[in-house]
Amino acid sequence: MPTLHTPPHRRSLVLLLAALGTVLGVVAFARPAAAHNTFVSSDPADGAAVAASPTRIAMIFGSPVPLDTASVQVIDAAGARTEAASLTHGPTGDTEVVALLPTLSTGQVTVRWRLVGPDGHPLTGRIVFTVASAVTTTTSAAVTGGYAGPTTLAVPPTTLPAVSADDLDEDFSTPGPLRWMLRYGAYLAIMTLIGIVLTDALVWPGSAKLPFARVLMRRSLLVVAATAALQLVVLASDVSGRAPWGALGSLDTAGRTSAGTALVIRLLLVGCAALLLQRPQLAPADVHWSTLGFTGMGLMGTWAFAGHSASQRWPLVGVPLDVLHHTAAALWIGSLAMVGIVAIRALPASDLALVVPRLGRGAATAVAVIVGTGLAQSIRLVGNPGRLLDGAHGRYLLIKIAMMGAMLILAHSNRQRVNQGFGRPSSGREPGPRSLGQLRRGILVEFGLGLVILAITAALVVSPPATSGL
Repeated sequence: MPTLHTPPHRRSLVLLLAALGTVLGVVAFARPAAAHNTFVSSDPADGAAVAASPTRIAMIFGSPVPLDTASVQVIDAAGARTEAASLTHGPTGDTEVVALLPTLSTGQVTVRWRLVGPDGHPLTGRIVFTVASAVTTTTSAAVTGGYAGPTTLAVPPTTLPAVSADDLDEDFSTPGPLRWMLRYGAYLAIMTLIGIVLTDALVWPGSAKLPFARVLMRRSLLVVAATAALQLVVLASDVSGRAPWGALGSLDTAGRTSAGTALVIRLLLVGCAALLLQRPQLAPADVHWSTLGFTGMGLMGTWAFAGHSASQRWPLVGVPLDVLHHTAAALWIGSLAMVGIVAIRALPASDLALVVPRLGRGAATAVAVIVGTGLAQSIRLVGNPGRLLDGAHGRYLLIKIAMMGAMLILAHSNRQRVNQGFGRPSSGREPGPRSLGQLRRGILVEFGLGLVILAITAALVVSPPATSGL
């Protein structure tokens, strides 16, 4: 059992500098908001009737469209399906996508577009119009910003087997529950790693050196690596529209998206953290654990870049807020688990009299950060409160707020137990078995609520907020 001592100021200072460096880093690399994209209009428009077969279709979106993640398929009235081989941005900018069309048969035409947003969410839609004649004509300039004249297709489109229009819905899409499981697993594992390091630095010195903690950190790194690799494959599937096992050829394209880049960086950081855990002798103890904490917060930064914090409005605010919010949550939940599950059973009462009050002070600080950053993030993501219930994101947010309220009430009750059971460390008061049992149960219930809140947070990430498309 590690000897209990006052947390070294040097390690706490280095951790603080690491946190500041992480925040400055994510601010420096944060991009302008791209948001969950939304379809605005097209030419030909959905439901329109055109006199002759158009040579192209122009689509306007609410946010910039990365062409390497976009695809367009066309199915004409005869059932001939064509995949556009060349997509370009239109004259109005990168929010306009132009796809060249083959000569279309007379009758109803269905155009199916697909793209992946900057936060890795797949988006699809349909445009249906009717062609009166197979004679080709140029589209109007209403949407395309004054485009005139036909465009010659340098690369012929790919002709696919004839299908019905309904078959366009058969593009593979990874089920939502599986996406949630991958995000929850990654989230929980990253927070476990950070929580153990922060608990060691601020609440229970030496706890990270326990065999239990070291094994847990190694397993957490394995989970982070596995989920990151699987999320990359899912992202490749979203880009290609194929099942994950048939989408490996799109990994390179997926890795160039914002979400994909964050996942690749996450894998690299996992390698660094694994080396630090495997070779602790490479640096002095304080430097070793502080560097591991810095790496862990870097992992948290990749979470921010792969989600709404970077893809929605005000990313220069959202990304650092996200890192601070979840780092504080990692301290709160991680220290609850380490103290409630291990310390109360393993440490003598004299040591607990030092550790448990630290837990209370650390939790109080973490709660203040969580509430402040959470409020700011809610305003950023929801925008108009009247739109809160417009989608699943707002409903999940309300559930999270309610759960946070319950957790705060329980945390206050636990803090009262700490004050009653331990008093001030200088008082020498030691709690009895009954007080310890009540405190342990209260901490474990608080920890369980924390796990539920993390699950809701993972669901928030996979659902579009009310400000999508702004």
